[in-house]
Amino acid sequence: MIIPAILTDSKEEMHRLTQLLNDQSEWFHIDILDNTLVKGETVSLKDVQQIQCTQKIEVHLMVDNPQQYFQECEDNNIQRVIVHREAKGFLLAKEKAKQYTFQLGVAVNPESSIEGLRDIEYIQIMSVQPGKQGNEFQEKVLDKLREVQKLYPDAKRAIDGGVDEKRLRDVIKAGAQNIVIGSAIVKKSSPQEALKKLQEEEKSVVK
Repeated sequence: MIIPAILTDSKEEMHRLTQLLNDQSEWFHIDILDNTLVKGETVSLKDVQQIQCTQKIEVHLMVDNPQQYFQECEDNNIQRVIVHREAKGFLLAKEKAKQYTFQLGVAVNPESSIEGLRDIEYIQIMSVQPGKQGNEFQEKVLDKLREVQKLYPDAKRAIDGGVDEKRLRDVIKAGAQNIVIGSAIVKKSSPQEALKKLQEEEKSVVK
């Protein structure tokens, strides 16, 4: 499944993209930064609450203490919340998430270990260093994806970062089920056409 990703500090840009791509995917992926785990700040969860679209929404909390945002995610009906293995508050967040109805996902940076994730339903492998769209895809994560599939066959596998039409086949063959794509969609002159093309390519690979 292709999931369009939005990383911006502009509410106007977020609304423009969600309206352009409304009804054209099952999910939206919204990145949230608060200048802790990753430098920079983005739109807030309060801004995300104002999105009007038919898609389910997952938020990627690139923050050190994601548990501080869990109640707001729950109140805003966010269906999936992705936290970082590298976050200072990861262990606390993993435990606290059990109190909420959203699905917890764990993002793992290219250099980080995938050990100890047996109780996680959704594992997202970062194929770039997180923080901004357009970073270079790291080939080594393909082996990490295969290892996730071997160690945690029941977990949903996602990949996030640097994937474009040329990389799509490789990540699917390596085991990615959800492919989070930002620049190769939202930075194109026609995000709708770019998304459609990627979805068609995905179908040709997985059929």
